[in-house]
Amino acid sequence: MGTGGGAARPAARAALAAVALVAAAAEAARAGTASKLLESFALYGSLRGHLATFDGEVEAQDNASRIGLDFRRDFGRGPAILARAEWSLNLFDSDYRFNPGDATDSGFVEIAREQTGQVFGTRLGYVGADFGKAGKVLVGKQWSVYHDVSSWTDGFDVFGAEASGVYSPTGTDGGGPGTGRAQNAVTYRATAGRVSIGVQGQFRGGDLSRETADSFGASVVAPIAAGLAAGAAWNRVSIDPATFAIVRGLDEDPEYVVAALRLERGPWLAAVLYARETNGDFFTVPDDATVVYDATGWEALVHRKLGDSFGVSLGVNVRDPETRDPAIDPDFRLRYAVVNARYFFDPSTFVYAEAKIDDGVGAEGAPGFHVFLVGLRFDFRLEKGPPS
Repeated sequence: MGTGGGAARPAARAALAAVALVAAAAEAARAGTASKLLESFALYGSLRGHLATFDGEVEAQDNASRIGLDFRRDFGRGPAILARAEWSLNLFDSDYRFNPGDATDSGFVEIAREQTGQVFGTRLGYVGADFGKAGKVLVGKQWSVYHDVSSWTDGFDVFGAEASGVYSPTGTDGGGPGTGRAQNAVTYRATAGRVSIGVQGQFRGGDLSRETADSFGASVVAPIAAGLAAGAAWNRVSIDPATFAIVRGLDEDPEYVVAALRLERGPWLAAVLYARETNGDFFTVPDDATVVYDATGWEALVHRKLGDSFGVSLGVNVRDPETRDPAIDPDFRLRYAVVNARYFFDPSTFVYAEAKIDDGVGAEGAPGFHVFLVGLRFDFRLEKGPPS
């Protein structure tokens, strides 16, 4: 009995050691999986604020601050899995917000206001797959294929991007028609040789549209010479027939077209675009009726880098609405120039000064006002693994 028990004890110890080894291996595997999963995530953000003087007032303002999470997982075979969630941060409680890209409302005929003034608001939220040379598919709230071209002249810290139709209707993030941060969108982007293409559809369900998709869009970008590229994008919205009866001037589906050129040579960058909106924007007149109008616009940007620390930019935004509705002032127009200067402490931290020289007139006849502001921007990205 004693000899048998003695022989059993080493065997038991060996068995326990084996179990412990298996458990340790399993834990190591779990830890490795967790480590790989952690490496798939990145936390990023941009904190921005400025002091603005305008129309006899001085105000501290937030400037489209945001925070987000990126996820990318490569499995070694098949597509990489992607996801992003990004929220706006309302750091300052102010009466004015000059940056058109700061909007988080995504309404179309009626602008939704649920997120206005909140500390957090949804900017982006999507999932997708990257098939490498075969292209990329994304599903959710995301930058549109229209923005792939219209963004070429959006190079200032605060102003700009108001004549291209990207943030239509005015006061929204372009999510409704799918020209800006498109709601409920499915996009496919790919590169064939040196030509980049994108296609998009919006699928919001319900009775918002008479078609399966609420909007369709497409873009193409191609190089035409050394440092010179051309791009064009189109977006068309399918409107519920009932909407035609309640919106003055709406006689066909809204449509947006933009064409642009971009030149990069050494420290210089220049871009110009032309845009055409058909029934693309809306205005609520004093009798609470909604009036739709067409518009043509163009934007230009010239940027010069001065060494590693300085940069200066000049640009213009011009947009001429076309409407004969008596409730809208006949001089209604958007017309301003922008001057910008930046000083970089490092690639992620800089101060900026920007001036808007405004010659526009509002829909109700109010003249535009000049703005001068000085601000600070700090960008960050925290990740364990290699950049996605």
